[in-house]
Amino acid sequence: MVNTAEWPGALPSGLMELARIVFANHFHHAMDAKNRIAIPAKYRDMLRDAAHPLEFYLRPPDMADASLAADHLELMPRFVFEAFSVAERPQTFSLSEAEAKIRRRRFSLAVQVEADAQGRIVIPERFMAANKDQEKIGPAILRKDLVLVGVGDRIELWNEGDYEKSLV
Repeated sequence: MVNTAEWPGALPSGLMELARIVFANHFHHAMDAKNRIAIPAKYRDMLRDAAHPLEFYLRPPDMADASLAADHLELMPRFVFEAFSVAERPQTFSLSEAEAKIRRRRFSLAVQVEADAQGRIVIPERFMAANKDQEKIGPAILRKDLVLVGVGDRIELWNEGDYEKSLV
């Protein structure tokens, strides 16, 4: 995470905006036949009130062991993804193998998505259960019935049954 004590002067504007937007609660939604899922109105309203477009990055979560498969996906507002990308830039060109794997996974599997006028995003085919190349992403491959879970600065997308298991 970002150590604010290390920042000379003000934090980047994207990080300052995090204080105004906190995603909480969870919502059950079904994906439609075109792989679209509606962003909950409560979340859309928070972003609009803070003058942010409904633009996101969808990606598997960072994991300590980059070889593990994720069990959900993360939907991050674009300003959050960009702010943390800048804040977490390595201070050196030489990364450990573990750090390099995490960064590779973080950026190579991230997909930028934008909500339509009805507040829906299209889930890219690579994240769908019908995808034949599942080993890259693992069990986070999405099916029709989803739970969108607010976890502070981002939204997690879970298959309904997997989310219930994660709470036990």
